[in-house]
Amino acid sequence: MLMKILWVDVVSEMGGAQYSLLDACRSLTSYPDLEIAVALPPGPLFSCLSDAGITCFPIEPIRARRSGTGLFSTLVKFFRAPSSIRKIIRDFHPDILHANGLPSLLTLRKERKIPIFWHIRDLRQPYPLFREGAFLATRIIAASQAIEEHLAENVSSKTFSRIKLLRNGIDTERYIPRDEREARDCFGLPQGVPLIGMVAHFIPWKRHDLFLETAALIHSRIPDAHFVLAGQDLFHENAKYLDTLKKQAETLGIADRVHFIEDCQATETLFPAFTVLLHPPIGEPFGRVICESLACQIPVVAAASAGPEEIIAGTTKLPENKPLPGILCERKSADDFANAVCKLIAEPQTRTQMGTIGRQLVCERYSISRVAKELHTLYQTTLHEIAEDLRRATIDT
Repeated sequence: MLMKILWVDVVSEMGGAQYSLLDACRSLTSYPDLEIAVALPPGPLFSCLSDAGITCFPIEPIRARRSGTGLFSTLVKFFRAPSSIRKIIRDFHPDILHANGLPSLLTLRKERKIPIFWHIRDLRQPYPLFREGAFLATRIIAASQAIEEHLAENVSSKTFSRIKLLRNGIDTERYIPRDEREARDCFGLPQGVPLIGMVAHFIPWKRHDLFLETAALIHSRIPDAHFVLAGQDLFHENAKYLDTLKKQAETLGIADRVHFIEDCQATETLFPAFTVLLHPPIGEPFGRVICESLACQIPVVAAASAGPEEIIAGTTKLPENKPLPGILCERKSADDFANAVCKLIAEPQTRTQMGTIGRQLVCERYSISRVAKELHTLYQTTLHEIAEDLRRATIDT
C-alpha cells in the first residue's frame, strides 16, 4: 500500500535541521511504497529538494520575532499558515504529516484527522507551546538521546510513551575521507601545517570566541598552526557578531592565522583539510558536524556536553586499548581545549586510529540509511495501529 508523507518546515535556509530533513527525504525516496512531498518556503532547501526530484509545495516563511512590528508580522503569518497548508493537504492527500520542528508543528494545529509526527531537534522548547505541540502530535521523534532525556524530565508518562528516539544521520557516501592537499587547495588554505577547524553558523551560543581564545593558546605553543572558522550568518542577524570575531582575532595577534570561510556549502570537501575539528558549544542537542568530521576520518575535540558527548563516548563499545574517536573536555575552557588539540597534533598515530574508529562508528550508528529505515518502519506501524484502533472501535459499536 502506498503511503503518502508530507513533511512541513517553515524554514528554507540550510541549518542543521534542514540538512537532516534533506538527507532523510532523499533516502526515503528509495522506498517504493512511499511518496514524499515537502511544504516549505522557497529558498535553498526548496531548491535542493526539487533538484532531488522531491515534490515541493511553497508556503510563506515564518521567522519568530519577539517585539514590535516584527512580532505582529510573525503572528499574522502563523494565523495564515494553517489555511495555506490545508490547501496543500487537500491537493496531496497525505497519510502522515511530518513537522520538522515546533514552529512547523504549530502550523498544523487545526489538523485533527491525519496523524502528525513531530521531529524535535532542539533541547529547549517553550513550555506552553510544547504542551500544545505534545497534544497535537501522534508521534514525537527525539533526534538524540540528550533530547530524549530532556523530554523525560519535563513531560508526563502519557506523553513520553509517544516519544521515539531516532538519532540524526548523515550521508556517509557523501562524507568520506579525501586527500588533504586537494581539500586545502579548494579553499586556498596553507599546506604542510596543522589546521584546526570549527564549522558552525555564526551564532553567539556556538562560542566561536572561545575557539579564538583556544587558537591563540595553540599558536603560542605551535607557531605554524592555522585555524578555520567556517559558517554563515544564516538569517542575517549576527553581522556584528562576525565583525567582533574578526576584531578579536586581531587583538589576539592571530588574524593572519585565522581563515574565515563565510559561505561554505560543500562542507564534505572542507573537513578533510583539517588536522582536528574543535567544537566548543555547550548544550549542543546533537552535533551533526561531529558526525560529518568523523565520517571524513578527522578526529574531534569537543565540550563534554549533550549531543557531542553522546556521539563520541556514549554510543558504542570500543575495543580495549583503542582511543575514542575524539577528546571530550570536561572543564570546557580554552586551556582544556588547547591541551587536547596540541596532544592530537603531537600524536599523528593517535589521530589515524581515531579517524578509523570515528568513520566506523558513524557508518554503523549515524548513517542516513538507518534513519530512513527506522522512519519507514515507524510510518508503517503507526498507520497499522491507527487502522487497528479504528477496526476495534467499529466492532465495539
